[in-house]
Amino acid sequence: MKASALFSGLIFALVSTTATAGVWQSLGRVNGLIAMPNTQGCKHRIVNNYWSSKPAYYPTSVNTYSASNIEFVFNVDLAALQTLTSNSPTYSVFKSALTAYSTTATAKSLSGSVSVGQFPGVAIKLSYADANGLIQGRGWGVSPLELSFYELQELC
Repeated sequence: MKASALFSGLIFALVSTTATAGVWQSLGRVNGLIAMPNTQGCKHRIVNNYWSSKPAYYPTSVNTYSASNIEFVFNVDLAALQTLTSNSPTYSVFKSALTAYSTTATAKSLSGSVSVGQFPGVAIKLSYADANGLIQGRGWGVSPLELSFYELQELC
């Protein structure tokens, strides 16, 4: 009897674990997280709910400055960067970043970033070399009103 109950419990635990494995869990919107991400043992993505297609972005690197200050960086193509921000003429930063990239002779790269925790934000950043060959940066952030479109999800 005990062996049967133990076996049944083991099967239930295995089925329960299998049923929840591979499911992305929402940690909330960038400007109002319900939990901080586990940057050590989990994968992350940002979903932009502004667009009806809800594009997802998977970070190429994660910068943990402190437990409450984490930045996800996305080295993606221009099409993906364009949907990282909204297309609202009032708020869109993509056009400004693209213009700066196109007109900066020493431009090196454009990347997207999403910060969560103490300093929430979404930005497109330009890296370029200055007159002395030193790498510099410029950035364009979305309006604080738009931060509620961005959802952080985690897969552990």
